[in-house]
Amino acid sequence: MSRTIVTLPVSPDPTSFGKTTHYDPLKNDIDLLALGCFGRNQYGGGSEIVGFGVGVGTGQLQAYDSVEFEIDNTSNQISGSANVVIQVRVMVRVENAGISVTPRVFNITDSSVPTQSGAAACTATASDFSGTNQKQTISFTPASGKKRYIVQVAKSADTFQVWCARIAWDCFVNN
Repeated sequence: MSRTIVTLPVSPDPTSFGKTTHYDPLKNDIDLLALGCFGRNQYGGGSEIVGFGVGVGTGQLQAYDSVEFEIDNTSNQISGSANVVIQVRVMVRVENAGISVTPRVFNITDSSVPTQSGAAACTATASDFSGTNQKQTISFTPASGKKRYIVQVAKSADTFQVWCARIAWDCFVNN
């Protein structure tokens, strides 16, 4: 849906606000203003070329060239709103379908994993990231307070290389 900013006409009667059709344009303006305060497609790191080779282990690995993302959720002003969406988009792949790679969001500040959905194990090997579960969107609920987050991946076995690429963070108002 496409919207533009609309200026409200001045009403001679100050008690008429909210009783007319002016409410919807004002709501649209506030939503558009909020979109400017949040972010979409914020670079989060990752590499299509540099992967995690054999010998790095199977624990949680921080994505190559990853960038931390900070969310200020003081007093739960973000997680308390049903219209605010926080998500990370990531592409993953494996060298051999005999292993899998699973991405996740990690709370660096508290050393914890937030409640999240959308992350799935991927066994696809397509170098153009067109396979099953190679393009993932992980939605999560931020912890209360000002916290830093980062994307991690886990290998199911340390026998082949895996990649985590094109990480992008989104925080926006969804109407």
